[in-house]
This record gives sequence, structure tokens and C-alpha cells, in this order.
Amino acid sequence: MKWLVWAVAIAAYVFSIINRSSFSALGATAQTHFGVEATAISLFIMLQLVVYASWQVPVGALLDRKGAPVLIAGGLTLMTAGQFLLAQSETVPLALLARVLVGSGDACIFVSLIRLISDWFTPKQIPVVNQISANMGQMGQL
Repeated sequence: MKWLVWAVAIAAYVFSIINRSSFSALGATAQTHFGVEATAISLFIMLQLVVYASWQVPVGALLDRKGAPVLIAGGLTLMTAGQFLLAQSETVPLALLARVLVGSGDACIFVSLIRLISDWFTPKQIPVVNQISANMGQMGQL
């Protein structure tokens, strides 16, 4: 069972990496859609990363109360809502709100994955599973 839950968590991590980097690939399209310069597009990417970083400590506290599976599910929900909102956004403020949702959801995933591994795997397995997890997650960059 732990391997199945781990596989789902890995899929969530791949999805979070895709969400994290997808906006960069669509910079020119976003410029045209929102009618802004490239510097404004960089704000979308930076905002998502700032939100991601600022949520790390609160997510750690929530992990103690709710557990990794709940936070992974919540993170996936926030990222999905953010991506749908971004796809429907016609204005920059609404699109920025969408990126805040994506960043908030993204913040829940990797920390929860690491916690899940440390809770469910043996001390001998933890470093190997952690490294495999990090490497597999980066497939989202492809």
C-alpha cells in the first residue's frame, strides 16, 4: 500500500513541477493575451515562487496536524483551481490570483512527499526513495 500512495504522491509532484514551469513556456502567448510586456509576465512566475516559498513553514505546521495525504490532495486541488482560473482569466489581476493558488498548492506537495517517505519507509530506504522521488519529479520539466 505504501508504494501505491508513494506513486500517487510522485504523480502529484510531477504535476506540481509542470504547473511551476508551464507559464514560462507560454510567455509570448501570455504577453499577447494580456497585452503586457515581458517584464509583466515575469511577475506571474516570480509571484508563484514567492507564494511557494512563503508557504513552506505553514505547510510544515499543517503536516503535523493533517498529514501528508490530506495536504497532497489539498495542494492538487489548489493547483488545479489555479490553472483553470488562469485559463479563463482575461485580466492581469485575476491571472495573478490564479498564480497565487498555483503557488499555494505547489507548496504543499514536495514537503508532504518527503514527510510521507519519512513516515512510511524504513530508515535504510528513506535516502534512496527521497532521491528517486526528487529525480522522478523533475520529469515535469520535460
